[in-house]
Amino acid sequence: RTARNLAAAVHTLHTAGYVIGDMSESNIFVSNTAVVTLVDTDSFQVANPETGAVHRCAVGRPEFTPPELQGADFGRADRTPAQDHFGLAVLIFQLLMEGTHPFEGIYEGPGDPPSYEQRIASGHFPYGSSQDIPYRPKPGAPTFHTLYPLLQSWFIQCFEKGRTDPMIRPDARSWQTALEQ
Repeated sequence: RTARNLAAAVHTLHTAGYVIGDMSESNIFVSNTAVVTLVDTDSFQVANPETGAVHRCAVGRPEFTPPELQGADFGRADRTPAQDHFGLAVLIFQLLMEGTHPFEGIYEGPGDPPSYEQRIASGHFPYGSSQDIPYRPKPGAPTFHTLYPLLQSWFIQCFEKGRTDPMIRPDARSWQTALEQ
């Protein structure tokens, strides 16, 4: 219910022309009845419809930032709803997978494990279909296949296919619909 309500809130903001930008669990309050309230809204990206000026979101947490913005200067980046869709998918994954981050896993490669930023930029989603990543899902996390099949496909669409084409990431309304099903 919380994930569905979060998707609905993001959809409403996008419909009104806002981009959240700083998508993270720190900026979401959830009541004991699953009512979602977005907080810290002073960092939203807002476009002035009269002048076209864009008031950018100059902050963001790397573990919720899409691949194309990893390492970017947020103060100079015009963000899009497709980039919020990545952060939304991370939050929904965490809600459904008992807090597990979608790029968290047991590293099986050489050297030290890469940071979340590097994993996201490289598309190292351990629950997806790619066999060429040096991770496996962490023990103790729920199995990916317990999720509703449409949700599984949306996560793969977002984190694998959407890595190089942000426009094909499922939007907030798509997540809302899938979660309602």
